[in-house]
Parts: sequence; structure tokens; C-alpha cells
Amino acid sequence: MIFRGTTSHTRRSCQTVLAAHLLSIARVIAPILPHLAEDVWQNLPFQFTVQDGSAAKFVFESKWPAPNEKWLAFPIEEIDFWAKILEVISHFT
Repeated sequence: MIFRGTTSHTRRSCQTVLAAHLLSIARVIAPILPHLAEDVWQNLPFQFTVQDGSAAKFVFESKWPAPNEKWLAFPIEEIDFWAKILEVISHFT
């Protein structure tokens, strides 16, 4: 993938998606692998701010990630399409 400059829209979009996933993964694994999650958190290249506007210095100062309802909303056409795909697959398994 070629990015044109450090401020290109494509580059910023990719960085935003990767940052969102990294933050979610670090918070989800924290109860199971606290040392690894904290190591990731301490080496983030940016600060994570909680709802009151303060920076979360430790992974346990952040809350469990909440699902983004916009990301979970599928158009009805896509739901029907994937239902048909799953039905076809079920005939062969």
C-alpha cells in the first residue's frame, strides 16, 4: 500500500483503525494478561483519554471497550446476502 505523505487521508484512516483495534485488544486482554496489556499501554505513541478528559496512565484506568453501534449496523441487503451464502455452504458441509 502506498501512502502519499504523512498526512494523506488513506494513511490517517489506516492509523485510526489500527489504533482503535490496539486499544480494544489491550483493554480486553488486561484481565487475563495484565503485564502484557500494561506493557502495550505504556508504549502507545499517543495518550488515551477517558470520558472525563483525563489521560489514562494505566490500562486499568480505562473502561471495557463498548461496541460502536454504527459499526455493527448492517444494511438488510447484506444480511440477506450472507444468509443465502451460509445456506449454500450448509448444503456442502
